[in-house]
Amino acid sequence: MVPGFKAGLHCGIVTCVEAGDIKREIAYHGDTLNVAARILANCKENDADIIFTASVQERIHSMPYTYEEIGNALLKGKNTPVLIYKINAS
Repeated sequence: MVPGFKAGLHCGIVTCVEAGDIKREIAYHGDTLNVAARILANCKENDADIIFTASVQERIHSMPYTYEEIGNALLKGKNTPVLIYKINAS
C-alpha cells in the first residue's frame, strides 16, 4: 500500500508563536497559511495532488516535474483572484 496525499503551496510571511506554560505548543498564523489551505481545497476539482500559487512559481528555478497553469481562483475570504498551477502526473 502506498500512501497518498494532496498539498497546497504558497509563499509569504508567517507568524510563529509559542504558547502555554505547562504544555507548550507552537502555533503558526497568517494569510499565507490561509491561502495554502484554500488552494488545497482546489486539488480534487482540478484532479491534482499538488497545487501552488504564482508566488511559489516565481521562486522555482528548476523543478524535476512539469506543471501547468490552472488559472485564477477566487478563494473564500479573498477579494482578488489568485493564480494557481498544478504539477502534472509523470
